[in-house]
Amino acid sequence: MRRNGDIDIDEWNFYLRGSPNDYSHKEKNVDYINEELFYRLCGLEEVHVNFKGLVASFEDTSDKVIWKSILSSEEPFNIPFPPVFEDRLTSF
Repeated sequence: MRRNGDIDIDEWNFYLRGSPNDYSHKEKNVDYINEELFYRLCGLEEVHVNFKGLVASFEDTSDKVIWKSILSSEEPFNIPFPPVFEDRLTSF
């Protein structure tokens, strides 16, 4: 996918290394994930436009149900993302 240009360099670097930024100043309003995962979500929002609004989605009352089911599932790949992300994201 990288060679075909389906994944840009920023996405690839985030996949390999994570975000170099410090998000400890951000307020976590999501009670069902730990701080480390929260900071990674913050980093994803910065790496690609398709992840814009990801933290807000985890905070959203209706999306929260979907995210919780994905996080607790033994087969999370079978659960569709919240609609806005289902339309934006690829299988990568």
